[in-house]
Amino acid sequence: MMNQNKRFIRLCLIALFGWYVIPTYVYALTTLAKNDPFPVFNTYDPTNFLLTKEVESYRDPENYDGKPEFIGVSLGVFAQNANRGRMFGGKGILGGVPLNLGDLEGRPNMITLLYGALPQGATLPPTLQAARNVLFPGVVGPINDPTLVDPDQLFGCFSFPLKYRKKGIRFDLSTNIYQGFGIKIEGGVASLSQTMTCTPMDLTCIAQPDCPFTFTPEQQADVQLYLMEQLKAIAAEIGLELNNYQKTEFEELRVSLYWRHIYDMNADHQDWPDVLFIPYLYLGGSVSPSGRLNPDEFFGLPLGNNGHPAVFFKAGLDLNFLESIEIGGEVGITHFFSRDVCNFRVPNNPCQTGIFPFATNVCFEPGQNWYFAAKMFAYHFLDRLSFWFQYVIEEHKQDRIKLCKPDPAFLPEVLEERSRWKTKFANIGFTYDISPNVGLGFVWQTPFSSRNTYQSTTVLFSIYGTY
Repeated sequence: MMNQNKRFIRLCLIALFGWYVIPTYVYALTTLAKNDPFPVFNTYDPTNFLLTKEVESYRDPENYDGKPEFIGVSLGVFAQNANRGRMFGGKGILGGVPLNLGDLEGRPNMITLLYGALPQGATLPPTLQAARNVLFPGVVGPINDPTLVDPDQLFGCFSFPLKYRKKGIRFDLSTNIYQGFGIKIEGGVASLSQTMTCTPMDLTCIAQPDCPFTFTPEQQADVQLYLMEQLKAIAAEIGLELNNYQKTEFEELRVSLYWRHIYDMNADHQDWPDVLFIPYLYLGGSVSPSGRLNPDEFFGLPLGNNGHPAVFFKAGLDLNFLESIEIGGEVGITHFFSRDVCNFRVPNNPCQTGIFPFATNVCFEPGQNWYFAAKMFAYHFLDRLSFWFQYVIEEHKQDRIKLCKPDPAFLPEVLEERSRWKTKFANIGFTYDISPNVGLGFVWQTPFSSRNTYQSTTVLFSIYGTY
C-alpha cells in the first residue's frame, strides 16, 4: 500500500509539473499565427482521449462490456473572422486600444521611411528622396528628428482597416495503442483572406502638435503631398504589395503521442464520493505544408506556422466527480525551429513602424509559446447533451532575428521587441450523442483580451464517431 501511495503521488507531480521535469527541448497545441493562435480541430471534450467507455464503467460497471474505445475520428467545418485587434503596449492613445488589423505592430509612419542610415549599397527610392529634399533640405547624413515623430501615431501615419476571414475543413484522428498510450493526428484545409474595407486612412489631418512633437502647417501640407499621396508609388518602388490577400492551402499537420490513465481515488472508501483522478501527458510535432509567406505581401498571413516545424508538450490532470462534473487543468509549451528567410523587411531606424523600406536575408527563430488552460465538463447533463468550457491564457515570447550578412544599418532588435503577443479566450462546446458511437458537436471560441493579436472568433461544427 505504501508503494502504491508513493507511485500515485509521483504521477501527480509529473502531471502538475511535467513541463519543468521534461527537458526544455521537449516541448502544445498552439501556433505562430496571431490570427489563429489556438486552433480547434474537434468539438468533444478536449481531454477525452478515448476514455468515455472506461469512465462509464465506473458509473455503471454491470453494463460495461470490457471493450474500451479503440479509435475516434472527427470531421468538421469551421469559420473564423476578425475586424479589430489590440497592440501589445503602445504609446499615447494607442496603449491597449482596439485597432484596425493593419495597425497592430504600429501604424505605418511614412515620415520615418526617410530616417536612419542606409544599408550597404542601397539608396533611397526616387519618391522618398524627393520627400527628403523637401522635408529636410540641406541635411547631410542619417535623419533622426524626434520632433516629427507623433507618439499618437497620427501625423504622417496611415491606418489600414482590414477584414479577416478564414474557413475550411479540419479532421482529428485518435487511436489507443497499449496501456493508456495513444496516437493523435490533426490537420485541415482552409481558405484565408484579408482585405481592405476601405482606402487607407490618412491620419495627418487630425494630428495635433504637442511638445516635444511639433510641426508647422507648411510641414503638414508637404507631408501629405510628398508622402501620404504617394503611398502607391512608394510601395511600388520599395517592392511592397498592398493588394488584398487570399490563399487556400493545407494548414498544419500534427502528429502526437499521448498517455493517460484513470485512478479511482476512493475505491477503498465506499462512504466517500466517486472521484476519478486522470493525469495525462502529450508530446508531438507539427509541420506546415502550406507555402511560406512572402515578406513583401503587406496583408499576408500564414495558414500554419509559416514553414517553421514545431515540437510541443503538455501535461495536465482531470478530476471527474462521477455524480456531477469534471474539472481539470493543463500547461503546455511549443518550441518552433528557426529557418532562413530571404528579403525579410527589417527597420533601419527604431522609429519606423508598419512599413520598412529595405530588406535583407535573416535567420528567424520564433519565440516559444506557452499556455495554461482550465476546463469544466458536464457529461450528458441533459439527456444525451454534454457541455464543456475551457479558459485559455496563451503567450508568445520574443523572437530572435539574426542577419545572415552583418549590416549596422539594419536593426532587427526593433522587431524582436515588438514580436511578443498574449491572448486570453474561451472555448465553449456542446455535443449531442445520436447513437452510442456517433455524435454531433459545436464549438465557439471567443476572445476575452488580447495584446498584439487578432480579436478573432471561431465556430466549428463537426460529426464524430468512436469504435
